[in-house]
Amino acid sequence: MEFTNFNEIKAIDEARIKKIIKWYNKTNYEIAIIAGPGCSLDTLSLVKLLYIFANSKNIEKDFKHLSNELFETEK
Repeated sequence: MEFTNFNEIKAIDEARIKKIIKWYNKTNYEIAIIAGPGCSLDTLSLVKLLYIFANSKNIEKDFKHLSNELFETEK
């Protein structure tokens, strides 16, 4: 996929979330965040990550919040 304009990136609505979850659950892919021991994302965390990239006004802050949330549940 090639973007010619960053405005082509769509916000994630409920229908798109359902498609992402369905696709992610049936594939052999695992998307992971690597920091220290790292962790693979469950479907909800994947959607949160995509939502941050699509809609965040402060990606660094929102990504840090997500990663803290992920690594807290890993303990």
